Amino acid sequence: IAPPLAGEIQVWLTPAENDAGTRYLANGRDCLPENERRRLDGYRSAGAASQFLLGRLLVRRVLGRMLNIPPERLPIKIDANGKPWLAETTSEIPIFSLSHDGGQAMLAVAAAGELGCDMVRLNRANKVQRIAKTYFPAADFRRIETPEQAVAVWAKKEARAKACGHSIWHELGRPLFEGAGTAHVDGWQFMTLLSKDGKIFAVAYRARPSNKLCEPPRVSYRVDGSSNETLI
Repeated sequence: IAPPLAGEIQVWLTPAENDAGTRYLANGRDCLPENERRRLDGYRSAGAASQFLLGRLLVRRVLGRMLNIPPERLPIKIDANGKPWLAETTSEIPIFSLSHDGGQAMLAVAAAGELGCDMVRLNRANKVQRIAKTYFPAADFRRIETPEQAVAVWAKKEARAKACGHSIWHELGRPLFEGAGTAHVDGWQFMTLLSKDGKIFAVAYRARPSNKLCEPPRVSYRVDGSSNETLI
């Protein structure tokens, strides 16, 4: 896999189908280093263990192929806020963000900058709308006309929270847009996709001043382990 270029974001997903997802997890323990195997063994909930393994496999398999490093040797570190990052091993270290929902994992990868991603099922729309009515800034709430739009705004806020390394509750009251215009606050750019199986995938990205983008980055969506190059 070629690492993303400047102005490009790669989004990788684990298979959504039950059978394909089960096959994706097969022998996954072999891709983990010893400390992550111990953490996996410590989960009491089978669902929580499966979600942890799913995310770690996606990160280790995709980034391992990008950097030509065996997945179990990929030097993933966790910062004080619980955000994973990649210790420097080459001159071209990508940044990445990871999300889970409904038995699927999502990984966004970029060359540099600040990056976060989130995935949310549309069946959460009613709950999201209730929270939005209470906590979203008026300018954000006025832009919501459908349940899908409410979930998309929530996913954007969650993605920005992950990029910044703090809680979604810190983001709920922060506006996405500058007033009534279309420009996003503080140079953030957001990209969303509605999947056929009822999930919204959101990416939040902010370029560093040295490589500031005039246009939104190009985003490609791929399913790891699939022969299909793109999701759509």
